[in-house]
Amino acid sequence: MVPRRCGGVRAGMAPVAGRRPRDRHSRPSRPAGARQTLPSRSGSGLRTQRHRRNEKPPQRLQTRASVAVWRDWTAIAFSGVLGLYLERRGNKLVKTLSAPLLATLAGLLFTNCGLTPSSSEVYSVVNKVLLPLAVPMLLLGADLRKVLTQTKRLLGCFLLGSLATCLSTVAAFAIVPLAPSLGAQDAWKVASALASRHIGGAVNYIAVSQTLEVTGDTVAAALAADNLICALYFMAIFWLSRKVGPEQGAAEASQQAEAAEEGGGEAKISVYEAGLAVAFSSVVCLVSSALASRVVGRPGTLIPLATLITVFAATIAPKRLQSFSGAGEGVALLIMQFFFATVGCSGSIHKVVSLAPLLFAFCLLQVFVHLGIVLAAGKLLGYSRKEIVLASNANVGGPTTAAAMCVAKGWRAYFIPSMLSGILGYTIATFVCIGLGVSVLKPMALR
Repeated sequence: MVPRRCGGVRAGMAPVAGRRPRDRHSRPSRPAGARQTLPSRSGSGLRTQRHRRNEKPPQRLQTRASVAVWRDWTAIAFSGVLGLYLERRGNKLVKTLSAPLLATLAGLLFTNCGLTPSSSEVYSVVNKVLLPLAVPMLLLGADLRKVLTQTKRLLGCFLLGSLATCLSTVAAFAIVPLAPSLGAQDAWKVASALASRHIGGAVNYIAVSQTLEVTGDTVAAALAADNLICALYFMAIFWLSRKVGPEQGAAEASQQAEAAEEGGGEAKISVYEAGLAVAFSSVVCLVSSALASRVVGRPGTLIPLATLITVFAATIAPKRLQSFSGAGEGVALLIMQFFFATVGCSGSIHKVVSLAPLLFAFCLLQVFVHLGIVLAAGKLLGYSRKEIVLASNANVGGPTTAAAMCVAKGWRAYFIPSMLSGILGYTIATFVCIGLGVSVLKPMALR
């Protein structure tokens, strides 16, 4: 006789300890939160689920992403070229703002009107690829042997002006409280970047800002403040040199002015020479990137290393690099305009406007204390008023503004020395001002 089942347990058998009797109508329990999977009626259900997991994003999303990328590139290109156009065709007030600042302001308008985002993969391409590519092309003419032999007395006065910029930066940083508004880290970093701007030029300002990782809003605000101060500075040095007349042969100087204007961007650029410049710059950036990542251990040092390599190459092989330096400079200046437009696109008008007054005060002290030191020390050392204002101009404005002053005043003998002094500023400013920031300004900000 087979024992009868009762409650899931055979009759006459004791239930197993710790186990509840199972009812044949009950369902097996599952863990809390587990999803219940219903069996499909056929194997096609499993194949459909696998297909959904492995299928590509919809075509509509890909199209939308492509449109967004080209929208950002269009905003950058339009802002950069608009800055160049307004600098050449605008009224006197607009021309004083300079093409980089105009490009930055146009980019700010794009983003703050909601036309472009404040962050984009396009901005990363400009900052990480195009910007380093431009630096070697701007330094193709940095032949140090030529600088040292042809700058005459102006070189000593230029180095005096560089020292005056370092001293004025420390003094302005001690007086103007940047840290409470910018933060201690951004305060000393942007002060270092502005110091490099007033020893070399915009390329050094960008290089130091990128190396030290200054925030985008601070870069834009400092650029806006500095351009306004530079406009006042140029009026001041022309007033100081009002009694210094032109040299003999002023007609030749005017012809040189026309040649300089043609070389400043109006001349045609050879496609072959531009290709050589881009190829050379790409190789320099490749070597610099490898050294920065694998030897130095700091990828942010790519631009300083590219500067060193380019200056070394321009010094040992000046004729070969000089043959395509003009085309390279033209391409690089256009890339720089794209970078300044990117700075604007990634910024906030509210933050720029709130930070600009404080940076305006800092730049005012920095530039005019520099000018006072150069005037006083230069006079004691026996330099003429002409040499002092030209060397200071090469510091604050760079080689192009110093050469333009030579042309405007008829000082043709100083045209080449002032250009070469400014190129020397491009060479040394990044390293000098990073060292100044790390060793002097950073301890002042953190104490």
